[in-house]
Amino acid sequence: MKLNITVDCTPEEARRFLGLPDVTDLNTMMTNKLQEHMQNHLDNMSPEAVMAQWQSFGGQATAHWQKMMADMMSSQGA
Repeated sequence: MKLNITVDCTPEEARRFLGLPDVTDLNTMMTNKLQEHMQNHLDNMSPEAVMAQWQSFGGQATAHWQKMMADMMSSQGA
């Protein structure tokens, strides 16, 4: 015997029926905080800012990058 039951309700109605907590305010707060955090740090991800950070290490960063690439290439051939 096969029985199919279709329930047509909104997510809000299902949440209330199952007794789940309403986290709408929490979700809104967390989304706003995340958006604010991303906006505040967006300037750090501009190409100019990334290059400035990279260049602040001087030749050490370039040498490290070259060594990392050489190590990756040598591991591919092995």
